[in-house]
Amino acid sequence: MIKFHPDTNMLAEYVNGRLDWAVSICVAAHLQMCTQCRQEVANLNAIGGFLLSSDENHNSDAEDAKLAAPQNLDTQSVDDSVESEAKSDKFANLMKTIRQSEDNPIVVKKQAPMLANCHARDEALKEIPPIVKKLLPEQEIKWTRISKALKMARLKAGQEKYEMAFHRISSGGQVAEHNHRGLEITMVLHGSFSDSGGIYTPGDFIVKKPGEVHKPRATEDRECLCLSVVEAPVAVTGWVGKLVNPFLKIKPA
Repeated sequence: MIKFHPDTNMLAEYVNGRLDWAVSICVAAHLQMCTQCRQEVANLNAIGGFLLSSDENHNSDAEDAKLAAPQNLDTQSVDDSVESEAKSDKFANLMKTIRQSEDNPIVVKKQAPMLANCHARDEALKEIPPIVKKLLPEQEIKWTRISKALKMARLKAGQEKYEMAFHRISSGGQVAEHNHRGLEITMVLHGSFSDSGGIYTPGDFIVKKPGEVHKPRATEDRECLCLSVVEAPVAVTGWVGKLVNPFLKIKPA
């Protein structure tokens, strides 16, 4: 069960097309796995459509009211009354539709692209969201060993602000404790990991902001594969960090 989600503000920015491309990909991947957030996005779209429609119809409704009003009436009062009543009816209908849709969650049939032969043997890649499959290279993934427990592979997302990558923690493996120098979004694709904030399973969407420290550890029974988007290099804590932090870089692509 998915327990960690993008907040409403991030989903609203996604609906409005205001998120950076790499972050938007992460949100889209989460939506392909999360019924709850798909419903929230549908509700946000419905509310946005209602507000847009209300603005467009306001002028024409007001003009009709003026023409229909007797000459000795205050047309401004008529305008306000008509507008208020119309908006009230429309909003009531909108909320009724939203409540009905929440009782019948949106189900998406995933038309996932086929994995290339070079990826099909990798169990961790078989259930990843369709949008993530489209980011896979045509050839075998080139993994870089970061530590005994952690490997990473950078992905090309066609943008220059964030590094997007797979991070793979071996079963029972622990990543060095680190701070964040910029926004980091992690979405679990396979397996699970934990830190002081909880246990994260496939579909979970974890946001870490600058200054937040954690020490991820994969569960003992299987490795963990995550999709990560980072705005800046992490900062490893302790004496090891003093040695390695100056060399840590991100490479947006």
